[in-house]
Amino acid sequence: MTDVQADKITGKKQRKKFLRYEWFKCKKLGLKWRRPVGLHSKVRQGRKGKPPQVNAGFGHARATRGFVNGVVPAVVIQNMTDLERVAAKTKTVIIASGLGMRAANEIAKKAEQLGVTILNAEKLERAQHRVWTINKQREDRTKAKTETKTEAKAKPETKPEAKVEAKPVMKPEVTERLKQEVKTAVEKEVVKAARAVSKSQSNKG
Repeated sequence: MTDVQADKITGKKQRKKFLRYEWFKCKKLGLKWRRPVGLHSKVRQGRKGKPPQVNAGFGHARATRGFVNGVVPAVVIQNMTDLERVAAKTKTVIIASGLGMRAANEIAKKAEQLGVTILNAEKLERAQHRVWTINKQREDRTKAKTETKTEAKAKPETKPEAKVEAKPVMKPEVTERLKQEVKTAVEKEVVKAARAVSKSQSNKG
């Protein structure tokens, strides 16, 4: 049912949409109504030719105020006590927009037991979807942890292989030079030892 059809049923005048002043100039301003507070704002001053502000003159008649879809008078439910209090008087309620998903789900279960219809079902659907998503994520995490532990138990323990350090390879020129130095040092030691032996024999003689 459209707003115009609802107005015809309840006798309401057609609803007027109030948009934020100059909403079309900047996207980040959004479409939600904000009261102008500028010192020189022509809208705040109520100048002719400027968009109207929200005020009591645009309200609906008291007899039809609070109707949903132009037919059912709505009762806003804030908690479980409100639901139990109005259940005997009316069978149609609205869950308050400020309620969290857990409270909304509890109220929905209680309303089903009492045979009360919730009109703003989209809020309830969002809350239920959110709860389902959280539970699904929790189950996935638990399942992943269980699989990881099972794999760790099934996998045989293997000792890490000892690392063998590779010996540095010297160039042929360096190798030849080292060999020559060693040979020279050995010859010097041999000559030194021969001199010491001859000297000791000469001293004896």
